[in-house]
Amino acid sequence: MNGDDLMELLQLYYFKVLAEREHLTRTAESLMIAAPSLSATISRLENELGVKLFDRVGRNIRLNENGRILQRYVNEIFDALQNAKTELKDAGVRRDNCFTVASTAESLWTRAIHKFLETYPDILVQHTAIKLDDLNQHMTSSKYDFIVTALRDLDCGEWDYEVLYHDWPVLVFNSSHRFHGRKTLDLLEAKNEPFVALSQGYSSRRWFDEICAASGFKPNVVVECDYQLRTEMLRANYGIGFSSVLGIASNILSTFEYAKLSQPLVPRTQVIAWHKGRKLSVAAHQFRSFLIKYMEQYQNTEG
Repeated sequence: MNGDDLMELLQLYYFKVLAEREHLTRTAESLMIAAPSLSATISRLENELGVKLFDRVGRNIRLNENGRILQRYVNEIFDALQNAKTELKDAGVRRDNCFTVASTAESLWTRAIHKFLETYPDILVQHTAIKLDDLNQHMTSSKYDFIVTALRDLDCGEWDYEVLYHDWPVLVFNSSHRFHGRKTLDLLEAKNEPFVALSQGYSSRRWFDEICAASGFKPNVVVECDYQLRTEMLRANYGIGFSSVLGIASNILSTFEYAKLSQPLVPRTQVIAWHKGRKLSVAAHQFRSFLIKYMEQYQNTEG
């Protein structure tokens, strides 16, 4: 990086602060430089861009339309720099006895993580729920050592992964529902049923919508909510729910009846994924190996 590059960044920083304050003298004081020096820096920036960024109204200045356009991009630049600083700081203090993991369906993995912590009590697990919109945003997903989600949710160009389980869809209902006692159902039998569904943005909700579309109907969704509220709404018999074999095995849905779907048969492949080239801690390697083995044992028990 040469001196001109550094000056350009400094110009942008001075512009950012002046655009927020719209007062030359107070901005110069906050930057601990002379007002004429700040004015000259902004003038050079305007000359380089070929546009005026501020309107001069007497002794006051106002950000104009050109300035607002530049301000939007400059804010993005400095936000990105701050994120980089934070990530580098986090990477520098990362210890071998901790790791970070995000999942799109956290209730599916509660028991596995609990069992891992029983086996490795000295390891710190930092878990976060993540929505689909954030999953393939590199700036967001790069904060995590692992993502546990459906394979189809990932942009596989950025990820390495191991398959954990081929999860099959089920319908979930209260014991007082007319489906009581049923072990299998064709989804079309539930075509006119009220559904308590997860909100848009959840991986499982997209799966549900796609399966219904494949069956030729749009579900009658009467409540959209998160995992916890869905459980309460199902318990209160507001409608039936859509989940999976792993979902019904979780604590959050274990008290409900369920029926596997005979048609359509569209499994969801669950994986543990990590960014290609990512250096993982000892604890992260232990977790990945543990989770893969745990799910192998789960499948053997299920079988």
